[in-house]
Amino acid sequence: MQSQRPRALIVDDNVFFARELRAFLSSEGWEAEVANHALHALGVLKKGPAPQLVLLDLDLPDISGWGIYGELLLNPSFPKVPVLIVSRATWLPQDVPLTGIVGMLETPTSPSAWEHFRGMVRPILRNREEQLRSETP
Repeated sequence: MQSQRPRALIVDDNVFFARELRAFLSSEGWEAEVANHALHALGVLKKGPAPQLVLLDLDLPDISGWGIYGELLLNPSFPKVPVLIVSRATWLPQDVPLTGIVGMLETPTSPSAWEHFRGMVRPILRNREEQLRSETP
């Protein structure tokens, strides 16, 4: 039986960055869906199936990324999915528990920054894949 590729949801309003990120994830063996605004992301998450990782921009036009994270954390109708923050806005609210966040990286803006970014994301992806394998009976 062929194993399924892990799935990610990219939540970012920058279509060009989201496309690059999706291509990178695909090259690493992941499937990725892109939601270019918060309401679309919340709809995808509510409808399911749940992704194994959410890559979340904080600076979205309709609802902040922290708003999405809060919904994932507190609303029982949403799946509990690990979140990787990928954003130029890297501020942390004081009263939000960070238990569901697996990392926080700045959006890369140059080829050398992309190389560094990929090097930082790969271990997060591998770690998540290991967790998924250990959860499978």
